[in-house]
Amino acid sequence: MSPPKLKLRNSKKQEIAFSRLGVMWRAKPHARIGEFWSGKVFDNDQNLLGSLQGMTVLSAQGERLGEIRQRVEADDMLYKLDLLVDGRFVGQVFGDEMMAAAGLILFRQELLDSASDQES
Repeated sequence: MSPPKLKLRNSKKQEIAFSRLGVMWRAKPHARIGEFWSGKVFDNDQNLLGSLQGMTVLSAQGERLGEIRQRVEADDMLYKLDLLVDGRFVGQVFGDEMMAAAGLILFRQELLDSASDQES
């Protein structure tokens, strides 16, 4: 049985990325973006991009990038999680907290742009 495909959606509910086994992939065009493990997020060259502390997402420099809020418990260790930047909803993950942190770090600007487009 293959591992589940964990999904990242923007505020318009469009799938922009997915993850399997700690690797983050852009949905279209299909491309490997980075990976995550042990509370840390890395690019494809293994450069540290950020981390997860509690439900707060931090850059590698310690800047607060956003936070994760659990919405509905699904099954086992998978949840529906909201991604927030400055208290504003920018996207949603069906997965775990680390996948949500990776999504917020790797796709932050894209998520912010989509949320801004939706507000206009």
